[in-house]
Amino acid sequence: MEVAFVNDELSRLCTSRTALEERWGPDWVLVARRLVEIASSPTLAAVVQLPFTSVTPLTAGEFDVTFNERCTVRLHVQDGSGVRLPAPETVSAVTVTAVAFSAGTTT
Repeated sequence: MEVAFVNDELSRLCTSRTALEERWGPDWVLVARRLVEIASSPTLAAVVQLPFTSVTPLTAGEFDVTFNERCTVRLHVQDGSGVRLPAPETVSAVTVTAVAFSAGTTT
Protein backbone atom coordinates (compact mmCIF):
# COMPACT_ATOMS: atom_id res chain seq x y z
CA MET A 1 0.00 0.00 0.00
CA GLU A 2 1.26 3.48 -0.73
CA VAL A 3 1.85 5.28 2.59
CA ALA A 4 2.46 9.00 3.05
CA PHE A 5 2.58 11.12 6.21
CA VAL A 6 0.46 14.15 6.99
CA ASN A 7 3.53 16.35 7.64
CA ASP A 8 7.31 16.31 7.69
CA GLU A 9 7.49 16.02 11.49
CA LEU A 10 5.44 12.81 11.55
CA SER A 11 7.36 11.48 8.55
CA ARG A 12 10.72 12.05 10.30
CA LEU A 13 9.43 10.42 13.49
CA CYS A 14 8.06 7.34 11.73
CA THR A 15 10.98 6.79 9.35
CA SER A 16 13.91 7.30 11.71
CA ARG A 17 15.05 4.61 14.12
CA THR A 18 16.61 7.25 16.35
CA ALA A 19 13.43 9.34 16.47
CA LEU A 20 11.23 6.28 17.09
CA GLU A 21 13.52 5.10 19.89
CA GLU A 22 13.62 8.54 21.51
CA ARG A 23 9.82 8.75 21.42
CA TRP A 24 8.81 5.21 22.43
CA GLY A 25 11.94 3.73 24.03
CA PRO A 26 12.33 -0.02 23.62
CA ASP A 27 8.81 -0.27 22.16
CA TRP A 28 9.95 1.60 19.05
CA VAL A 29 10.39 -1.76 17.32
CA LEU A 30 6.69 -2.55 17.72
CA VAL A 31 5.63 0.80 16.28
CA ALA A 32 8.02 0.42 13.33
CA ARG A 33 6.81 -3.14 12.70
CA ARG A 34 3.19 -1.98 12.53
CA LEU A 35 4.02 0.78 10.08
CA VAL A 36 5.88 -1.74 7.89
CA GLU A 37 2.91 -4.13 8.04
CA ILE A 38 0.60 -1.37 6.80
CA ALA A 39 2.99 -0.43 3.99
CA SER A 40 3.47 -4.10 3.04
CA SER A 41 -0.26 -4.75 2.73
CA PRO A 42 -1.72 -4.31 -0.75
CA THR A 43 -4.99 -2.79 0.56
CA LEU A 44 -6.71 -1.82 3.78
CA ALA A 45 -8.65 -5.09 3.54
CA ALA A 46 -5.34 -6.96 3.90
CA VAL A 47 -4.49 -4.89 7.00
CA VAL A 48 -7.80 -5.96 8.54
CA GLN A 49 -6.70 -9.59 8.14
CA LEU A 50 -3.49 -9.16 10.17
CA PRO A 51 -3.57 -11.03 13.50
CA PHE A 52 -4.73 -9.03 16.54
CA THR A 53 -5.71 -6.06 14.37
CA SER A 54 -8.90 -4.04 14.41
CA VAL A 55 -9.88 -1.28 12.00
CA THR A 56 -12.36 1.33 13.19
CA PRO A 57 -13.95 3.70 10.65
CA LEU A 58 -14.02 7.24 12.06
CA THR A 59 -15.34 9.42 9.27
CA ALA A 60 -15.61 9.03 5.53
CA GLY A 61 -12.05 8.22 4.50
CA GLU A 62 -10.50 8.01 7.97
CA PHE A 63 -9.69 4.87 9.97
CA ASP A 64 -7.95 3.91 13.20
CA VAL A 65 -5.93 0.71 12.86
CA THR A 66 -5.20 -0.80 16.27
CA PHE A 67 -2.68 -3.61 16.80
CA ASN A 68 -2.79 -5.70 19.99
CA GLU A 69 -4.74 -2.89 21.68
CA ARG A 70 -1.42 -1.03 22.18
CA CYS A 71 -0.48 0.65 18.93
CA THR A 72 -2.95 2.75 16.94
CA VAL A 73 -2.22 4.30 13.57
CA ARG A 74 -4.75 6.77 12.17
CA LEU A 75 -5.05 6.58 8.39
CA HIS A 76 -6.70 8.91 5.92
CA VAL A 77 -7.60 7.48 2.53
CA GLN A 78 -5.76 9.45 -0.16
CA ASP A 79 -7.97 8.45 -3.04
CA GLY A 80 -11.30 8.64 -1.20
CA SER A 81 -13.90 11.21 -2.12
CA GLY A 82 -14.72 11.91 1.53
CA VAL A 83 -18.39 11.51 0.68
CA ARG A 84 -18.78 7.90 1.79
CA LEU A 85 -16.69 5.30 3.52
CA PRO A 86 -14.56 3.55 0.89
CA ALA A 87 -14.57 -0.24 0.78
CA PRO A 88 -11.35 -1.53 2.43
CA GLU A 89 -10.52 -3.70 -0.59
CA THR A 90 -10.36 -0.57 -2.77
CA VAL A 91 -8.01 1.41 -0.49
CA SER A 92 -4.42 1.13 -1.73
CA ALA A 93 -3.05 4.55 -0.70
CA VAL A 94 -3.24 6.19 2.73
CA THR A 95 -1.82 9.09 4.70
CA VAL A 96 -0.74 8.44 8.29
CA THR A 97 -2.15 11.31 10.35
CA ALA A 98 -1.32 10.09 13.89
CA VAL A 99 0.43 7.30 15.78
CA ALA A 100 -0.34 6.35 19.39
CA PHE A 101 1.24 3.69 21.56
CA SER A 102 0.54 2.32 25.04
CA ALA A 103 -2.56 4.31 25.88
CA GLY A 104 -1.47 7.87 25.71
CA THR A 105 1.47 8.91 23.56
CA THR A 106 -0.05 10.45 20.43
CA THR A 107 1.68 12.30 17.62
